[in-house]
Amino acid sequence: MMLSTFALLALLQAAVGGRSSIGHVKGAAVHVQGDRLLLGAVVPAMPEPWASVDLGAAPRPLQRRILTRHQIDGRLRLAELGSSPVPVPARIEVVRDGQVLNEVKLQALVRRQVEVRLAMGSVLRQLSVEGGLVLPPGKVDCQVPDLGQLRGGRQTVLATIASRTAAGEQTQVRVPVLLDLELPQQAAVGPGIERNQPVTIRIQSGAVTVQSSGIAQLSGHVGDSVAVLPSGGTRVLHGRVMDARTVEVLP
Repeated sequence: MMLSTFALLALLQAAVGGRSSIGHVKGAAVHVQGDRLLLGAVVPAMPEPWASVDLGAAPRPLQRRILTRHQIDGRLRLAELGSSPVPVPARIEVVRDGQVLNEVKLQALVRRQVEVRLAMGSVLRQLSVEGGLVLPPGKVDCQVPDLGQLRGGRQTVLATIASRTAAGEQTQVRVPVLLDLELPQQAAVGPGIERNQPVTIRIQSGAVTVQSSGIAQLSGHVGDSVAVLPSGGTRVLHGRVMDARTVEVLP
């Protein structure tokens, strides 16, 4: 039996879900690197000025986003550019390129920068970074604050991790870093006391020495002046740290 041209077209449309196959081929995944999606990056054959139309934020590094032809057509209408001059796939999968900086690599990167910026004679007793990062592709750099302004002991600072793509786009992420530093003067004068640490309070007047127990109200190293509160007392005294357990108060 002979079928008319219209009948053949009807059968073809039914076989592909009731639509013409022209312009409905699924597009391959498109890889992008920047923070914004430009139509020219999503549809490489797109000429200007259509190519410069911004389609919104790109997905996060190593994440995906689906764009439809309907969305692109609506964006072109909003831009008053009319229809696309080149065919646009019905569905485009956009993949943001990226790289993983795991916790071990991130900690090593930060440690190198901290050790370079440590003052001579300082000791890095501990450095800890929790978790890794997912960054855009490109060279990764690390910046740490001026360590000369830091105090000794345990503290948290913010390191800046930056990645720069070949196109020059830069992404920065701040990462908390736990440091335990021993500064040169601390190493020279020896250990001290910590705040809220039980101490021996010594008061010496001539040949008479009186000792009592108390609690340090401040941290300090040998030679530092700190406040102490005698046990059972309400009056804070001030004295000099003599060793890791003793504070001498002048009469």
